Amino acid sequence: MADPAPLTAVLLPGIDGTGRMFGPLSAQLPSWLQPQVIAYPGDRLLSYAQLVEYVLPRLPKGRPYILIAESFAGPLALQLSTHANKYLRVLVLCATFVRNPRPHLARLAPWL
Repeated sequence: MADPAPLTAVLLPGIDGTGRMFGPLSAQLPSWLQPQVIAYPGDRLLSYAQLVEYVLPRLPKGRPYILIAESFAGPLALQLSTHANKYLRVLVLCATFVRNPRPHLARLAPWL
């Protein structure tokens, strides 16, 4: 049996925004699953709406992909899925939440 056609696994990092934690996972993915980590800008704080605008143009165009969101990226992935093109095949939410579990701490974000 032939290997399946390549599929892109778009990995959205948690609050650190770097995607470095995906290193071990990326190394273990089968050859037909190609990782694409989308790191967030490290020079400014972005809201979820701004992150949607940042990530959306970086999603694969014209080929199937899955979207894997870890922790902080869960709400982002859900918002992205409403704008996603027809090539989004699967949405995976890992250790995440749908809404902020501690909304009163959000006002501290500029100092973190």
